[in-house]
Amino acid sequence: MKTLYLHIGLPKTGSSALQVWFAGKSAEFAAQGLAYPAVEDLKGARAGRITSGNAGLLARSLLPENDPLALHEGGRRVRQAFVQALRQAGGDVLLSSEMFVAGRDCTGPIVEAVRIASAEGFRTHLVLFARDQLSYLCALYIQRVKRHQHTGDASAFIGKSFPRARVLRYKTFCDSVASIDGVAGLTALAYSPDPEHSIFDRFRRALGCNELPLPEGECIVNTSLGLNELQLMLMLNRYRPRLEISDFIVEDAIAVRGSRPSMDVVGVCPPELREKVVAFFAEENAAFEKQYLKDGFRLCADARTYASIPYRDLSSAPDPQVVGEVFGGLLVRLDRRLSKLERIVTKAISHKNRAG
Repeated sequence: MKTLYLHIGLPKTGSSALQVWFAGKSAEFAAQGLAYPAVEDLKGARAGRITSGNAGLLARSLLPENDPLALHEGGRRVRQAFVQALRQAGGDVLLSSEMFVAGRDCTGPIVEAVRIASAEGFRTHLVLFARDQLSYLCALYIQRVKRHQHTGDASAFIGKSFPRARVLRYKTFCDSVASIDGVAGLTALAYSPDPEHSIFDRFRRALGCNELPLPEGECIVNTSLGLNELQLMLMLNRYRPRLEISDFIVEDAIAVRGSRPSMDVVGVCPPELREKVVAFFAEENAAFEKQYLKDGFRLCADARTYASIPYRDLSSAPDPQVVGEVFGGLLVRLDRRLSKLERIVTKAISHKNRAG
């Protein structure tokens, strides 16, 4: 019996990087008997850009009509494309998207996808990475600032978010989706941003496909702001900059200083709130680790590790050196754009003069 591997992209667990890998190596995956079908356009992912996987539109089409994220136009076409991909597959199929858990109903789209797959003779195996909740909430706050959706205090954002996030109750969530009729298995892995604990290798081993080719070089997609850049972005957000500005800042920071320490994001959260968040999920996490985590990794960092990370007051003045680096990078980019525009205009004028 063929298997549908359904990657549920829980937030801030490297889903974009995985999806770039899936799309870029889809031909090699197919040769190994695992299809990553283009249920929607994969050009962006193959170019290394942020996407919602090959099933973002499908997941949205399976949401209730009153959900703000529901896909109202083209939903039937997307579902038909999914069915067609299943029927054409010579072996197993891989679907991936964070949109399966993005709506108000964080299990409904999964139930519907499994139902469709079962009707086409597939069993479903769910795969997910789970990130410890404190690190996730801090990373989510930074991402919201990066995308200019937030200008407020990290403490207020985290304090308001953690009690209400149903999908962060991992044991409860996994119990719910594992019991869906048609689900043959569930593999849960603890996410780590440490390159030594490659999410790519661990994912292919979870599928039992150790021969799947890994990405060449470092696969970096949708990288978060460092805390130094975050302070500046909070100030710049008052002026409603274009989305590209934050991407430029991240790219320049990596080029100048390299990647940030993996646990750095927790620095936005005051120590007393860290303790509160960790305590809130402690019992649920212990049960989740015992029942679902099988590859030797723990969900949460040691409490002493969190306590050792300095708190960064984002309302304080940013480091002048960082300010110089950021605006230096933006000025160089501006100069390059002006130079390119100048060449285009000069060429156009020259062409017009010859034509005249």
